[in-house]
Amino acid sequence: MQIEEKRLRNADLAALEPAARVKQLANYGAMVEVDPNVPPRRYFRSGLEMVRMANVYLAEGSLENAYILYMKFMTLFVEKIRKHPEYGNVPAQVKAVKQAKLKEV
Repeated sequence: MQIEEKRLRNADLAALEPAARVKQLANYGAMVEVDPNVPPRRYFRSGLEMVRMANVYLAEGSLENAYILYMKFMTLFVEKIRKHPEYGNVPAQVKAVKQAKLKEV
């Protein structure tokens, strides 16, 4: 079902004006929720994988997919993860890696 949803989403985006298209892509990128039952270390690992995949998309020329993943990464680590109840328990070393990735993105 995800493939069909992506195809429909891409078709919908193609019909939009460029400014509206970027706005819609940013909205997709902002769709991130943090589950307090999921350990923060899992989000940190997933975040690194998101950046890796975004870099692959970028290298392949799939700019929209790269943009969405970069936006999800930034939304997660700039806005959302700090509200996780166990965020204070994340080692400073792990947070430093995240900060470096944020600067890279």
